Amino acid sequence: MKKVKYALLIFVVFINTQSLCGQNQSEPLKLKSFSFGEYYYADFSLYPSKINHLDPKYSSIGIYDKNNLFYSKNCRFKSNNLRKLIESDEIQRLRLEKSTIEQICPTDTIKCSFEILNSKINWFEGIAGSEWLKMVYFGGDTIKEDIYLNKSNFKKSVTFKSNKCSGVYLHSNIFYERFGFNFNTVNGWIGFENTEFKKKILFLGNKITGGCRIVECTLPDTVDFSGTIFNLELSLINSDTDSMDAIILENVNYPNGELNIDWDDIKGKEKPRIGLDIRNKTTNEVTYIRLEKIYKKLRDNYLKQGKKESALAVMYELEWQKEIIFGELNQIIYGKLFGYGYRPLLAIRFMLIIVFLFIIINGLFFINDIRSITLNVSGKYSTSKLGKISSILANILIVVIFSFGVFFGIRFKKDWLDKEKGANFRDSFLPFITFQYIFGKVCLILFALLLKTYELYNIRSFFGIDL
Repeated sequence: MKKVKYALLIFVVFINTQSLCGQNQSEPLKLKSFSFGEYYYADFSLYPSKINHLDPKYSSIGIYDKNNLFYSKNCRFKSNNLRKLIESDEIQRLRLEKSTIEQICPTDTIKCSFEILNSKINWFEGIAGSEWLKMVYFGGDTIKEDIYLNKSNFKKSVTFKSNKCSGVYLHSNIFYERFGFNFNTVNGWIGFENTEFKKKILFLGNKITGGCRIVECTLPDTVDFSGTIFNLELSLINSDTDSMDAIILENVNYPNGELNIDWDDIKGKEKPRIGLDIRNKTTNEVTYIRLEKIYKKLRDNYLKQGKKESALAVMYELEWQKEIIFGELNQIIYGKLFGYGYRPLLAIRFMLIIVFLFIIINGLFFINDIRSITLNVSGKYSTSKLGKISSILANILIVVIFSFGVFFGIRFKKDWLDKEKGANFRDSFLPFITFQYIFGKVCLILFALLLKTYELYNIRSFFGIDL
C-alpha cells in the first residue's frame, strides 16, 4: 500500500508540473493589459516550484497570476515601469529575479510585498517619505551605488541578505518589525542616523571594508552583530539603549579600528546585556569560554582607548556572568564582599562592617580591659596624657581607636599584654584581641591579593603573582 501511495503522490506532482509546463507550451500565455502595463496572465496557484518551471519567454517579460503575484525573471525594468508595478492596487506581491533594475524609486505608499533576488540595481537612492506596508526583501543583489533610505516607515520586516553595495545610509526611518542585514559585502561605510528600530536588529556575518556608525538611534531589545567584520570601527554614538536587553558581539572583528561604544550604554543593569548566538547550544563551561573571549576583547579595546575604568567594569561583568552561569557559592560570596575584585569600595565596606562589630563587642564586654591596657600602660593613651577618663564619649573614643588599631595592625603594643608593666585584663580578653589582630591581617592580605585594580595588578605582576 505504501508503494502505491508514493506512486500516486509522484504522479500527482508530475501532472501538476506538466500542467504548468503544458500551459506554457500547448496553451501559450497571452498578453493582457493591466493598469500597471501589458503582461502575461497565468492561472496557476502560487508555488515557487511552479514559478521556476515557467518558460523564460514569458517570465522575461512578466507574469501576473490570479493570486495577485507579479513575477519576472531575466528582465530589465526602467524606473517608470517599476513605479507602475509598485503603485498598482492589483499586485499584492512583487517578485523580481535575475533582472536589471534601473532605479528603485517607490511612491508614497507601497502596498505590495517587495522581493528582488539575484538582480542588478543601478540606482538605490532618493527613497524618502515612503510607507512600506508589507515585507521587503533584497537577496543576492548587486547594487551599483549606495543604499539610501530616508524618512520612511517600514511596517513589516526588512531584510538585506547576501548583497553587494558600496555603502548603506539610513536616516530618520522607523522599522516596526525585524530589521535584518546579513551576510552582505559593503565596500564602504554604513551609517544609521536618527532611526528607530522597534524590534530585533540582526546584523550577521557581514564584511564591511569601512565601518558602521549608529548615531542617535533608538535600539530595540536585541542587537546581534555576530560574525561581522568592521574593518575600521563599530560605533554607537549617542544612541538610546534603554530598551536593549542583549547586544551580541560574538566573533565580531574590527582589525584596523576599534569599538566606539560607551560601556555605560551596553553594561548590564538588572542582568548582563552581553549575549551569545542562541543558535549555538553549548555546555556551561563552553558558554563561559565564549563569553570570556568577548569580554577580554572589549577590555583590550577600552585599554587601547585609555579607558581603564571601562576595562575594569567589563571584567567585573564577566565575573558576574560567571556567577550566573555556574552559581557557585564562593563566586557569590566573592561578588558580594569584594565585587569580584573590581570594586575596592565593597571590600573596604566589608572590613568597616567587621570593625564596627568588633567595636560593639569590645565596648559591651571588654571596655575595662581596654581602658586598663591603654590608660595604665605607657603609650599613646597613657594616664599622663588623658588622666582619669570616665565619660561615655571618652570610652567610645578609646574603644573605636583601639579596635581600628588592632584590626588594621596600626596600634598593637606588646607592653599592653605584659601584666608586669601594669596591664590588667581578664584571661578571655587576650585570645579575643589576638583573633581581631589575625583576622584583620587576613582581610588586608585578601584585599591586596583579590582586588584586581590595575595598580595592584602591576604590583602583583612584579612579584610574579597572577590570580
